Amino acid sequence: RFNQRDVQRLEKVAELISAFLLQRRTALRATRAATKTGEERQRHNLHQLIYEAIQEGVNVHTPQGGIIETNPACLRILGLTRDQMLGRAFSDPRWRTFKADGSPFLADEYPVAITLRTGLPVQNVPMGIELPSGELRWITINAVPLCNPETGEVEYGVVTMKDVTAQREAELQLSAQNAELGAALAAAEKANRVKTDFMGVMSHELRTPMNAVLSCANLLSQTRLDPAQKRMLGVLDEAGRQMLALLNDLLDLSSLNADKVRIDPQPVPLVRLIEDAAVIWSSDVRAKGLTLSVRIDPGLRAPRMVDSSRLLQIIGNLLANAIKFTSEGGVTIQAWPEKAKGGADRIAIEVEDTGPGVPAEAVERIFSAFEQVDVSSRRRHGGLGLGLHVARRLANAMGGDITLETMPGEGSRFTVRIDAPIAQDLPAGDASPNDSAQTEAEARDVLCVDDNPRNLFVISAMLRAAGHSTTECSSGAEALEVLGRRKFDVIMLDMVMPDMDGLETLSRLRT
Repeated sequence: RFNQRDVQRLEKVAELISAFLLQRRTALRATRAATKTGEERQRHNLHQLIYEAIQEGVNVHTPQGGIIETNPACLRILGLTRDQMLGRAFSDPRWRTFKADGSPFLADEYPVAITLRTGLPVQNVPMGIELPSGELRWITINAVPLCNPETGEVEYGVVTMKDVTAQREAELQLSAQNAELGAALAAAEKANRVKTDFMGVMSHELRTPMNAVLSCANLLSQTRLDPAQKRMLGVLDEAGRQMLALLNDLLDLSSLNADKVRIDPQPVPLVRLIEDAAVIWSSDVRAKGLTLSVRIDPGLRAPRMVDSSRLLQIIGNLLANAIKFTSEGGVTIQAWPEKAKGGADRIAIEVEDTGPGVPAEAVERIFSAFEQVDVSSRRRHGGLGLGLHVARRLANAMGGDITLETMPGEGSRFTVRIDAPIAQDLPAGDASPNDSAQTEAEARDVLCVDDNPRNLFVISAMLRAAGHSTTECSSGAEALEVLGRRKFDVIMLDMVMPDMDGLETLSRLRT
């Protein structure tokens, strides 16, 4: 048991411990306060260091717009001293600022003015500012509000800015370069169109008299000629046909480049078309002592929807190429039906020769315009190097392509594949709608209308040679006058004539 003295002694110890604990608690609080003050000071110093070190300019504005704080980056960007900056408001007339379109900023259009007025941030506003040195500097500006946490009122507006002068100058330079490139491209395209139009006009103007030459040669061949005359006429005809082929290639190229080629699919009996192509080129094959074989799959007996004239042109170009470069052996034409990946009906037509083949490095080049395997080839065989290019472009226009398999020294195999749906409305073996049974022609009275006297002469001569009678007119007006006096069985009108073309003449005739 504790006596009175023990109790007093314990109370004394308790007082000492309590005083010690109170002193310790006070010391701990003081230590904590000192630590907190040090941390806050350290944090403040860190913020100040960041504020002064960042590359973006920073300004702090009062609600009235005056600047109360700025950082070194802002002074560097704007070319001002701290004393010149502090206290200056955004409405100060000394600011000379411009929008991206060159118009000046009004006082209430400044980003910080909008932020102070609305309490909303404003971002990425381009601004041009004239420095005291007279230099124009471009910046992008952001403005954010600092609000009182209790009242929500805007107490300050903080502006950050970034120097984008170099970027803007680069963009302007790039824009100018793009404009120059655009102008150069437009000029090049215009020049290309002029060249294409010129080639088309030139080819057409040359082809018209060349057709007259060949037609007259054909008419002349039907007259009595001695052997020497026949030989000269043969040379004239062969040279004329070569010239016409070159002109046709040039005209086709100009039409393809001008996107003027139109594909007109019609029901076509492919067997007959391929056989016709073989017949057309058979004389050239025989002249070189070659053989010509034709193999057509029975699956192509049904008429197909294709542009017959364009397909015949493609086959002709491939045959011409094969015959030109084959000196011995022969040429083979094969054709068969195919299915595309999507199930569409296609046809494949292959022209194979036993010529020298094509070197691997020239396989793609020979499909380019004005390209041949080498210069010596052009000297030996002639031509412009357009046949394969035109053929592939036409195949592309018909939804297909031309591929080449070749083995140098053994020959080449060109294969054209195009879309060719089966003509459902015509049974297999039927002729195309434009075909009719050939019967002996009756003599007809024909009115020929053409402003070109050569064409008029040739057409009339060919018709008269076939047993028909002709009347010639050199204009649409003259034709209408003649038609007012008498009737004709057939009227042949030139589509393109001065003053009144063929369509207008026909329209007036009908009315």
